[in-house]
This record gives sequence, structure tokens and C-alpha cells, in this order.
Amino acid sequence: MFSFFKKKECKLTTMQELLLALLRAQLWLKPVDDIVLPSAMDDWDELMDNAYKQTVVCFVSAACLRHKDVNNIPTDIREEMQAVIEENKKIHAKHNQILIELISKFEDQGLHPILLKGQGIAQMYLEPELRQCGDIDLYFLPEEYEAAKSFILTFDTESKTKKETYKHFGSSYKDIDVELHRHTCNFPNPFVNKRFQKWTEEEMCNPSSIDIAGKKILIPAPVYDLISVFAHFWHHFENGDVSLRQLCDIEMMYDYWRKNADLSLLEVELKRFDLLRYWYISSYLWDKHLFSFVENRTRYAKRAYLILSIIFADGGFKHEQITTKQNKSLVEKIIARYCRTFNWYIKYHSISGKQLFWRYAFREKIKLYLWIKSVVDN
Repeated sequence: MFSFFKKKECKLTTMQELLLALLRAQLWLKPVDDIVLPSAMDDWDELMDNAYKQTVVCFVSAACLRHKDVNNIPTDIREEMQAVIEENKKIHAKHNQILIELISKFEDQGLHPILLKGQGIAQMYLEPELRQCGDIDLYFLPEEYEAAKSFILTFDTESKTKKETYKHFGSSYKDIDVELHRHTCNFPNPFVNKRFQKWTEEEMCNPSSIDIAGKKILIPAPVYDLISVFAHFWHHFENGDVSLRQLCDIEMMYDYWRKNADLSLLEVELKRFDLLRYWYISSYLWDKHLFSFVENRTRYAKRAYLILSIIFADGGFKHEQITTKQNKSLVEKIIARYCRTFNWYIKYHSISGKQLFWRYAFREKIKLYLWIKSVVDN
């Protein structure tokens, strides 16, 4: 780990560099013919495996399929690329249809769902159908949340286990997971979290909108939209389950909103919620690998490349696997647990800094922290 920080930049593999080149070319619909495609089957397999892992396989595939050397791509790989793009287009059409149907049902009840992330972000891409779909996230103001939760349980839900967390109530509609949100984020720092929840209620009273399949859909206001999605990205990063696609989401959102809204308060609000430093670190990656929207901040380069190395190593939606065997003693299990926690802390502290103490207290449910949080929340 320490040897890494002696370098100005981490060394990406040839296939990682290629993936990034193809990804940024397709995100911005730039020429691809100067990009050298793999010649060996093992390299193609590695490229595709990384693309799946980073949930950007459709973008990488589309870039390859418009390359001048497309006919030199192995037939199996080329057919896989074509198939995955077509399948994703069908999934997008289904998600849009069900999203509109679901939102219309809520609106018929006099409710006002606000779409978070997902299909709303997809519309901000130059090619929405290439973004991988997820679940449907809908936010409801406090006075509507309980009514929305009760209503979704009255029709076509196959959710066997209804799980409610601080942020949302989990359900499903027509085989698509649906999360009804009462909060969009949960900051480990309780003082920051309280400020953010108050801001959320203020901002959600004045939402923006976006067109999806001909229907006007409410989405969060621009600055709030960017900050909440970035906070969500950073939460996933510190938990070890973030992918390149989430970085792309923020890049494309920023590009969309800077053309369609006033973002002059963005950095002010990022600072208010202790996110500005993380934004600067991440912006180096956008600048270096996904085309920039801020100036190149070289003093954040080392941390930025550490983020990139972690993303490539872990990929998206990677959940920590507990390997402690049942026949181990209680002492051995406790030691193993704290070793995992210590390794996690060492891994992220150099990037997150002192703010990681809050995440640590949150993860470990430290009693003093829980007491402070309860006092602040109340």
C-alpha cells in the first residue's frame, strides 16, 4: 500500500486502459477508429469481464461495434455484444413502461412521487438505452410517505418480505424492485445528516422534471440531484461496492444540468455537507479518464488513482463475504471481525480522511455514537 503512494499515478493494465478509452468514446460519441482493439481471445475475455463487472458492458460493446475493425472481433464476442445491447434496450423499454404505469397509479391517488436515480439519470445520457437498469426509486414527502407505502401493498406486488430501513421501504411491482424513499441519504455524521434531511424537505417541495417516453416525470432539483447521487456514490465507494457506471452517472448528470440549469451553488452545498473534498478527488478521474468538467486538480491525483484501483479491484455491488468458519472459537471470530474492520479502515482512510471516523462508528454501532445520533435526531 505504501509503495503505491510513492507513485504519481497507479499503473492501469492494458485492458483497463482500453476499457476506459472505449467507454469515454461511447459516452460522448467520439471517434473510435484510432483505438487499438485486442487481437487475442484472452484479452477480449478480460475486456468483457471487466465491462460486465463495472456495469458498462453496453457502452464498451457499442464502441467496439462501430469500430472500423469490427469484422476482426471474434464472432462469439461480436454476437455477445450485439445481444447484450438488444437485451438492454428491451429492459429499458419495459422499465420505462412500468415506471410510468406505477407513477400514474400513485398520481391517481393524489400522491406526488419524485423519481430518484435510475431511469431519470439514463435520460441524461446521449444514449439512454445503453445504461444498465436497476430498481425503481421513488421519493415521497413526509406527509405522503405512509399513504404511498400502504397503497403499493394493495396491488400487484410479489414482495414476500417487506423490509423498511431509515431510507426506504422495499417492495416490488411486476417483477421490478421498487424502493419508496422517505430519505435519499443517510450521512454517518449525524450533524451533517440532520442538515441534509432538512434541506431535502425544502428541495423536494420544488422538484424539477424530465421527459420519459413522452411523460413528464418529477425528479429532484438540479443541485440537490447531483449532491444526493454523489453522496450515494461515495457511500457505496466506502462500502466497497461501487462501479465505473456510477462515476459515469455523475459525469453525465453534471453535463446535462450545466446545460439546463444554474449550478452556481453546487460547490457551496457540497462544502456544507462535507463532500467538496471528495468531489475534487473524484473530479480528477473525470478529467483524466471520462473527460473533464472541472480543472485538473493534480494535488488530488494520488487519492484519485487509489479510488480507481479500488473500483477496478472490487467492481460494483460487491458484498463483503464473511469467511469465518462456524467451528472457530468466539475469540477467533472476534479477532477476524476486527481484522476486517482494521483492513477496511486502512484501505479508505487515506482517501476519506477524518470523516471516516463517522463511517467507522456507524458501521460498528458504537454506543457513544448511537447516543449522539439519537440526541441530534431528536
